[in-house]
Amino acid sequence: MGKETLGLIEKVTVYGNDGRKAEVYALMDTGASTTSIDIKLASKLRLGPIVGYVKVKSKTNIGSDEVIRVAVPLELEIKGQRIKVPKANLAVRENMSTLMLIGRDVLLNRFVVDVSLTHETIEAKNGLKNKNLIEQLKKVDVVEE
Repeated sequence: MGKETLGLIEKVTVYGNDGRKAEVYALMDTGASTTSIDIKLASKLRLGPIVGYVKVKSKTNIGSDEVIRVAVPLELEIKGQRIKVPKANLAVRENMSTLMLIGRDVLLNRFVVDVSLTHETIEAKNGLKNKNLIEQLKKVDVVEE
């Protein structure tokens, strides 16, 4: 079976605890070793328990390029594939283009990323510098199943 091709940004479903779930846009980042989710979104989904910590290299961290983040398990679905992520790190992502980043822990051996593509519902006319696009990417509704 071949690997599914993903674009730079894809819509994913994140499953939380207590039957909660949310559809969010996520950035596919082959340079990131682990998946990251916005801490406020994780709280709304009631993700947990904390299962450990991960050391992350971050360009957005002031003063150091490495930071230690809390990790929680989560389950997500991309293009019909439901995937358990044992250690997704929590980060403040409200100033970033998406509330979720999918790293190699999910992508490896499952998907190929073609950065010239993106989710079909996104009109990325000016790329990730378009303010209206950024607002659209951060819209999220947490619902109970």
